[in-house]
Amino acid sequence: MMSLDFNDVLTMLYGLSWVERQTLEFILKEGKPVTASKLSETLKVDKAVISRALNNLLRKGLIKRTRIKEKDKRSLFAYYVDDKEFKNKVWEDTERFLESIKTSVQSYLSNP
Repeated sequence: MMSLDFNDVLTMLYGLSWVERQTLEFILKEGKPVTASKLSETLKVDKAVISRALNNLLRKGLIKRTRIKEKDKRSLFAYYVDDKEFKNKVWEDTERFLESIKTSVQSYLSNP
């Protein structure tokens, strides 16, 4: 039987790209808000690619952002994970996903 680690589950559950997965892993490990520039530098990925990954993770509800200062009339954001909300979301989404799998398998097995 196949064995999955937590990051594999997140990737499967939320359809994460490689960059989204690496970005989320880094933010989780960092444990404090991190800027797109820091992510780009650390992961050695173009800032535009990081920006897309961050926007996708925000849209999926996996990360949050906070304004840390304004720079040249532009806002500078830091990205973080709200630990409690993240754990609750992942747990609830996992339960829904597993229920969906059970329903699909039951449907398949009950129709010859």
